[in-house]
Amino acid sequence: MSAESARLIRGGRIGVGRVLAGAGVVGVLDGTAAVLLRLAISGAFDPAGVFQGIASVVAGDEAVGGGFRTVALGLAMHFSVALAWTTVYATIYRYWPALREFTRSTGGAVLAGAAFGPLVWIVMRLAVLPLLVAQGAIKPGPFLRMIAIHIVCVGIPMAFIIRDRQDDPHAREPAR
Repeated sequence: MSAESARLIRGGRIGVGRVLAGAGVVGVLDGTAAVLLRLAISGAFDPAGVFQGIASVVAGDEAVGGGFRTVALGLAMHFSVALAWTTVYATIYRYWPALREFTRSTGGAVLAGAAFGPLVWIVMRLAVLPLLVAQGAIKPGPFLRMIAIHIVCVGIPMAFIIRDRQDDPHAREPAR
């Protein structure tokens, strides 16, 4: 392990660039999953409608069909949430040495992401969104779909981007 890697393991420093990259990747993957899920369920390819639906949380029902402004608001909200959760994960990673050590391996990063992704959805669905809008009952089919999406599109990418790849004992040296 290099001296820099040892310092990161001890101090857990994470650059703003890694947090922004993580939020960007998570936002794109989760947003794409939402659009594809809507297509699978309704048969309609409607990316604008997905993000207008997100905007309706704060702008009300008028947001749906509200044009570019509400699409932009929904995108801003979606990526702000991705940034907030990536920041939460990065903060945990920075201050919890056991997580840094656990995610040194690829398998550890996958497991950490597989645990954190569903946690994000559960907290959003059961704690955050009910403060803003009424929520219906959670049904088993949609629940399992959302858990799977948040494992693959939120937790795992976040864990891989935030961890320090130099600490992976199986990482290959870059070609010179």
